[in-house]
Amino acid sequence: MSENQLSILLVDDDPALRRLLSQQVRLAGYTVREANDGREAYDAILAECPDMLVTDWNMPAIDGPDLCRKLRQSQLPHYLYILMLTAKSDSNDLIEGIEAGADDFLSKPVRPGELVARLHAGARMVRLEKSLRQMSERDSLTGVLNRRMFQNLIEREWNRASRHVLPLSCVLLDIDFFKKINDEHGHAVGDAALVAVANILKEECRPSDYICRYGGEEFLALLTQTDEEGAARWAERVRVILAEQVIKANDKHLRLTISLGVAQKLADTANPERLIDLADQCLLVAKQSGRNRVVRFSALQDSLLDPFNQGHRHPLFGVLARDVMSTLVLCLHQDDRVQQAAEHVLQIRTGSVPVVDDDGHVVGVITEKDIMALAVEEGGWDHTIREVMEKNVVSYEENAPAKEIFDFLCRVSIRRVLVVEHGRPVGVISRESFLRWFGNWMAAHDGPSDGLDEQAMQRVGLTKIAEALAERSAEMKSHLATEHDDFIPYVVGEATRMQELLNDLLGHCQQARLPV
Repeated sequence: MSENQLSILLVDDDPALRRLLSQQVRLAGYTVREANDGREAYDAILAECPDMLVTDWNMPAIDGPDLCRKLRQSQLPHYLYILMLTAKSDSNDLIEGIEAGADDFLSKPVRPGELVARLHAGARMVRLEKSLRQMSERDSLTGVLNRRMFQNLIEREWNRASRHVLPLSCVLLDIDFFKKINDEHGHAVGDAALVAVANILKEECRPSDYICRYGGEEFLALLTQTDEEGAARWAERVRVILAEQVIKANDKHLRLTISLGVAQKLADTANPERLIDLADQCLLVAKQSGRNRVVRFSALQDSLLDPFNQGHRHPLFGVLARDVMSTLVLCLHQDDRVQQAAEHVLQIRTGSVPVVDDDGHVVGVITEKDIMALAVEEGGWDHTIREVMEKNVVSYEENAPAKEIFDFLCRVSIRRVLVVEHGRPVGVISRESFLRWFGNWMAAHDGPSDGLDEQAMQRVGLTKIAEALAERSAEMKSHLATEHDDFIPYVVGEATRMQELLNDLLGHCQQARLPV
């Protein structure tokens, strides 16, 4: 960064001296604004913070030291370097100025060469501070905001939107098949793809919008004063621009596509995390339904909650909870110890486990969060589960309409519910369960492709799932034959993965017999 990119506010109540100093500073290559006194300077800095401040000590209304104190107590967007002009030479006065917040002093009468030299010294500090701030706030590869900085900004914009009743939307996007790019072409090409996406997002954003690298190949855009419809149009524009662009990296030429989820802050959206979660749900549906598309949260609800969807039966028409659920592998008894709960959570690889009584009825649930809290307490894992479990369990009978459960999960922050048969737990339904179901439903209703009729396409899908099941079974058989350590955690984990494949298998079968 060169000096002429740095801005200076010069404040002095002597107009003649101020004009003279301004001319000297401009000749040194700086951008200069002027203020008549401390109060005017303070207001000007809050409106547009310069890089450096040159201020006189003795001024009416607010003098130099008081101006320094007020500025150091203010929430400025970056560090403000302060050079104070003074005719005072007593050491106690200089100490007062430094404690008030001044970085350097220049004695009056001001000599032009010394003024410029001290400004150059301050400019070095300003450049260093900007560089460090850039490193702490930005992703080193793409140059967009990092997740920590974005979290601070979304809190601020959330509060502003709530206070002034302004629309606020976010778009979560993911590069399609990014792992395949890294695997086939190397990480250098993958990095080039990330940079290309980030550059397009920055070019398409307004100064009031924010772009963040949210994860490995995920980006998050916060669009201020924008409703969901406007955010969806922006997302579609970005999707099309990127799909038409050729990414060049080394000797490779690639075309990328992205999937995007869009959500708007509504009156019942609890917090920024919930807003991002809604966009994440839409992104998952976009990926499950074929990728390279934009999915809006309101449109997702409208299309799935409408009894008819583009002439087809509703994807959950006639579907019961038992058709969508994943079968439970393990439950815990309320008199088991917390340590046993920890072992079970690790075995079934889930965040929570149902708790039952002597009759096998659900009486609560224990989560990994509960277990972790007790892990740091002396004797915490010796407690019985009934002492620490959560008793408010959301459950549905297995013959309950799946659409009813879907409506519930769309409205609340809970991610999964239990499915019971006369009070006994038999399965669990999560948001992921519905995403898997919708993916199967869309695959079954996309129509003929590449010369295959619908029945042939369903047969291909079923064959792929059967092959995956056979692979897992063969791998488990080999493991049991060769490994002699504790095999229970391995078997439970494999059974869980196979259960998901079986759900996909049943999903295809269910859709094959549904009328359209």
